[in-house]
This record gives sequence, structure tokens and C-alpha cells, in this order.
Amino acid sequence: MSNRRIVACTVAMIVLIAACAPVFGQSGPVTLSVWMPDASWAYNNPAWLMPEFIEWFEANNPDIKIEMNLYSGDRLERYLTNRAAGIHMDVIWTSTNERAGLAQAGFFMPLDEFFERDPLIAANYLNPEFLKTGVFLGRQLTMPDVLTWRAIYMSRDGFAEAGLALPSMNANDTWTMDEFIDAARRLRRTNNEGEVTRYGFSVSPIDDRFDTWARLYGGKLYDQASQQIVADSNEALAAFSSLRDMNIEMGVLPGDNIGSKANPAALVSGEVGMYMGPDTNAPGLYEQMGTDFTVRPLPRGPAGTTGMLGAPGWHVISDTPYPEQAWRFVRDRALYYAGVRDLDNLPPAAGLEVYAAPHGGTDVYEDIYLLLRDWLTPNGFSSGEWIYIGREQVEPPVVQAISAYVHGQESEEAIREAVSLANRALATILGR
Repeated sequence: MSNRRIVACTVAMIVLIAACAPVFGQSGPVTLSVWMPDASWAYNNPAWLMPEFIEWFEANNPDIKIEMNLYSGDRLERYLTNRAAGIHMDVIWTSTNERAGLAQAGFFMPLDEFFERDPLIAANYLNPEFLKTGVFLGRQLTMPDVLTWRAIYMSRDGFAEAGLALPSMNANDTWTMDEFIDAARRLRRTNNEGEVTRYGFSVSPIDDRFDTWARLYGGKLYDQASQQIVADSNEALAAFSSLRDMNIEMGVLPGDNIGSKANPAALVSGEVGMYMGPDTNAPGLYEQMGTDFTVRPLPRGPAGTTGMLGAPGWHVISDTPYPEQAWRFVRDRALYYAGVRDLDNLPPAAGLEVYAAPHGGTDVYEDIYLLLRDWLTPNGFSSGEWIYIGREQVEPPVVQAISAYVHGQESEEAIREAVSLANRALATILGR
């Protein structure tokens, strides 16, 4: 336990010595055991403010005390380890991917009943379309807080220098794939020795980025209806081939590792002109992101454009003895992130902008809001279909094969073989 750090709300930091089950019939405030990654606790985002939130929450809920448990490493592994060791948990924060296996195992309490009867939710103060990102297996299992959106981040100065106009925010008339590739080529820079000093575009070689790109061509990684991995479809292969061409033939992606420049740091430093990211939090990490950079939809491929929406968030553990108190924690956390500070005097329903630009005022936050305003409607966005079942067992080999193909290290046949093996493994997991 030496590497487990516990942060209490009323003290700075203590070391967890023993894990105790809740004491039933106790008098005084209920203590909720809340778990989250240490990096998320200290997240440098002007809207995040976790330590401030805990202080605010306890002041507004004197019958509840929060015991914050911070940890490093894999969140899914931490949860399973805690369960096996009998360590008590009431609330846990997870990412979109990590919640899937835990949800299917029944570890999370459905929140639908709370959503239906809570007046703050019923009043739609929290944007209903945003809340849908927390629905899984037909039930509301997550109270989302941080919105992530697959879009293209870019340098305003880089576009101006290259004589490029910024593409439209509108999904129906935004840039075409040819226009996007042309922009990536014109943003690329080399020095006198022919070494690349700025790549035109970068994307992380991971599951949701490949899935998002495949959807531009009419493909995807996984089909929920058939519960089959379909990354070897003609449409998906055409999408991966386009990335391969940009990487090898055009040299606009970093050749050795296309994901090495797909982050705000590379954009700020000028190592890349554009990247695909979910980083709606980027302006909170880098001040320049708020003024010097902007965000636009993915280009229109043969199947149009798309966006994958994700929302990490909070979950109430299914066997908590304090469901009402745990609900108040996850609800108030979402409201606090949305800018609420007085639960008795709520302002009018704020809608989507509280997520897109909670404490913004900077250009990129406004751009994010405009982009999401037009997309986050009942029928206005494409939510990614994650590989929920057997993700750890079947997905990595497929993603690795796609990445190797994009880097020119493997052929399409490697993807087909990986998909075939993965679907056989998936059939075993599903008992087919």
C-alpha cells in the first residue's frame, strides 16, 4: 500500500494504512469513499477545480464527508484489485473506455431513477444531450463531466502563413478530404537539409481515432448489432489506406510514429500544423491554445464527416450503502463543473455552453462551443460504438495491425488476419 495516496478534504495528504468497511448505524456525517486518478485530481483546467469542489460540496452537504482516494496506474486494474481485497468504494471516476467492462460486470448502480426524480436534472439545467453520453446498455450509468470530442485542432497562424482559409464549422459544407490533405501538405515544413521541422497532420494510432477516421469512409472498427469486429471491411481499409498514403507517400504524418505529434504540446511548439484530438481541455493546459489555435470538424470523406463524443465521468458503485449521498456527490460535481455555486438559486438552464466554455471567453473555447452547438442535438452527432465486450482480449492486436499498416510495416492482410483471430476470441468470450 505504500504507493496509494489518500487525500482527505480536511487535511493535506495522508497515507492509507488500512481499508475499513463502512460502519452501519453510525451517528454523524456519512463518509463517502471516492476514488480517482491522482493526475485527474491535480488537473490544470480552469473548470476542473477538484479540491475547491470538495470544500464546496461538504459545506453544502454537512451530512456528508468525502474521503478522496488517489491512485496512479491503470484505473480498471485498480478497481478490480480493490474489489478483490474487499476495499470499500462508493464513487469512482473512469474514462469512457474503462467504464465498459465494469458496467457489463454490474459494478455500477444505474442512475435512471435519480435522473427521473431529481428536480435539478428534471429542469434540464444539465444539457440532456450531453447526459446521453453517460448511457450504456440502455441505462444511465455515468454522470459525465469532461466532454471529449474528436475534431481537428489547428494553428491559426499556420493556416494564414500557408495562405489557407479556415474550414467551415458546418458539417454539411466543411472541408473535403482533398482540401484537408492539401492543407496538411501546405502546412508541412522542412529545413535546408530536408528534415521535417513541422508535420502537416498527426493522429494517435489508437482505437477511437482509427474508428473515427474509418467512419469518414463508411467503415468502423466494431459493429454492435452483429458483435463483430469489422475493421477489415473495404470501407475501413480505404480509410486506413488514406492514412498510410499521408504517412508514406506525402510525408505529412510523422513517419516513425504518427501519434508522437498528436497533442497540444506539439501544436503549441510548432511541430505539427494540425492534429486530431479530444482535447476540449487544451486551453486549460496551454494558455496559447485559447488564443492562437482553433478547432474544426473532421474533413468530409466518402461517407461525410463525423464526430465521436466521449465523456469521462462519475459512477456510483452498485453495492454502496449510501446511494442517496453518492448520487448527490455525482450530481453536484456535474453542476459545479457547469458553473453552479448556489444550489438554492440556480440561474436559468444554461444548456450546452456550460460544458463547451465553462470559464472560457477565449477564442478556442468559443469555437468549441460553436462546433458542438451545431452537432450536439438529438440527431446531430455520431457517437462512437466502442468495443465493449472483451476489449482487453480482442482489441489491441487489431489496433496494432492497423498501426503497423499505416506505418508501412504490414500489408492489409495483417489487418484481416488480426480481425479474424480477434473475432474468434470474441466468439469464445461471448460463448458462441
